[in-house]
Amino acid sequence: MEKGKLKKLSLFDNRLTLSTGQTRILNIFFYTMLAATVTTMIGIILFYVYSLAALYHDPEAKTSLWLLTIFSDFVEIMNFSLDDSPYLADVGSSYPPVAIMVLYPFALICKSVFAQYSAREDLDIAELTSLVVRHPQFWVAILLFFFICILSIIWLVTRKYRLDLKATLKMAIVISFSAPFIYAIMRGNTIYFALIFILIFLFLYDSDKPVLREIALISLAVAGAIKIYPLFFGVFLLKKKKIFASFRVAVYFAIIFFVSFKFFSGSSGDVNPFVENLQGFMSDAERLSCFRNLSLTALLYKIVYLFSPAATESAAFGGVNLALLIALFLAATVTATVTRSNMSRAVICSAVVILIPSVSYYYVVILEIIPFMEYLMAYDTLSKRSRLTYGTIFMFLMFTPILLPQFFIPHALSIIFMVSYEIYKVTRSEIIPWFKRRAELKKA
Repeated sequence: MEKGKLKKLSLFDNRLTLSTGQTRILNIFFYTMLAATVTTMIGIILFYVYSLAALYHDPEAKTSLWLLTIFSDFVEIMNFSLDDSPYLADVGSSYPPVAIMVLYPFALICKSVFAQYSAREDLDIAELTSLVVRHPQFWVAILLFFFICILSIIWLVTRKYRLDLKATLKMAIVISFSAPFIYAIMRGNTIYFALIFILIFLFLYDSDKPVLREIALISLAVAGAIKIYPLFFGVFLLKKKKIFASFRVAVYFAIIFFVSFKFFSGSSGDVNPFVENLQGFMSDAERLSCFRNLSLTALLYKIVYLFSPAATESAAFGGVNLALLIALFLAATVTATVTRSNMSRAVICSAVVILIPSVSYYYVVILEIIPFMEYLMAYDTLSKRSRLTYGTIFMFLMFTPILLPQFFIPHALSIIFMVSYEIYKVTRSEIIPWFKRRAELKKA
């Protein structure tokens, strides 16, 4: 090393240098996210002022109810983690045990705060949140949660896609200031941890070292234990014909999932209360009609409800909905497994995780960071139309001011468009030609 030159950080050794096109599109997202977040912050401050003014003149005003749901997931899950039987309470948890356990260290910081309100059985989650956020312990916990999660995601993205220092700093802004990530921290949802373990899996599953590959499999199982549907990313293993590895993921998931119930002594390891709570959560009409729900089931529910509210409760609605979900799952599984494009596979996987659950709030869109990175990496090989189309969709999904209206049906339609297009493209360009070649070989 020559004198006077700074030694490179090992984190950025052997990094890829982005092309002119890749740098240009990353700069567009970087400057847009930065400006959009500042604009949104001004809007939120004005909304706070309006809400406080309304409450001053009318104590019964409902203008601030949306504000009270900020951080509600974080407060609720922390509260559940301190309970011996979170599934047996009057309002039992629908979160899997691992999703509750990951917030237990943060809950310990706020343990004395929750103890102050433990006797207040009349409090709903919005009211409890409004009380807890007034304590400094809460802010220590939420800031630790945010920095641990966001820095882990940035580090994993940097390592997975081999970004240099300049690109890493820009991606850090894009990730931290994009709408899905801001919404996820506003709710304090454990989807952050699911994404972290998915990224660990994607980073390590093809490693040359057996130990790292096994860590990848365990990480995917943990992601599944937190949110269940991330297990679909196992198609990355099926693409490599790693059948035994896929089987081990299933075994790891079963062990982690069922053993985790034992940590809540009040539940005695019984899965049934959790299943009952989850069924109630997923079939709740209020959640299905909510404009913040991006799922395919919720979209179908709202369409049918417009014409016949009673039809949403019918067996026919359930049958049509189930048929659509099965069709999407099967088509996605086949195309994501056979495609040679990592971008197509990432688009399909993230869409399945977002669309298949009947309740899928906007924070799940943080998973779109994976197809966005694949889009960035493949940018120079894409057609002009694909560059523009996907760039526009990703910008729309990440644009921070869209958080203010809390209306996410267009986002669900955007994700449906992407997955439909990728399934069609893979079928037309890869699956049908494969069958044609097989037929020609048989004739020969």
